Amino acid sequence: MVCLKVLTSIFVLTVSSVKATERIVGGEKAELGQFPYQVAIYFIDKANNTFICGGSIVNEEWILTAAHCSYDRLRAIVLAGSVDRSRPTKGQQVFFLDSQDFKTHPEYDRKGIKNDITLLPQKINYTENIQPVTLLIDDFGPKHTFSSSYVHQFTGYK
Repeated sequence: MVCLKVLTSIFVLTVSSVKATERIVGGEKAELGQFPYQVAIYFIDKANNTFICGGSIVNEEWILTAAHCSYDRLRAIVLAGSVDRSRPTKGQQVFFLDSQDFKTHPEYDRKGIKNDITLLPQKINYTENIQPVTLLIDDFGPKHTFSSSYVHQFTGYK
């Protein structure tokens, strides 16, 4: 947990130095199939406003996203198998979910941003461009620290 808090602090400091108009910092457009676990999620609130978040395919039945994205939202539309939200991609899958389907961590703390995870249940058909995320399985030891030998890559939608 200490490592996560330190990383979060570093991330906040880094992001705060970026202009508010810049949406991707040092990012590159992904090729179709490059990140087959990445999904775009459109969350819709009571006023019919739409908020876009990313998510990761965990397995054939679950998509992982942040609880702060699903908080107080009525519906979600999930787009898998695409890198372009502006037009359909051959083979993409679209899922529609209602808020009662959202499985938010029971101890999610909106103010402290703790336990910030939501699972979205969905039957997903794997294709070349739709695959689960590869999870790192390693013994980090009693202090749960991350080794600098791992390369970290962040993906998402603009």
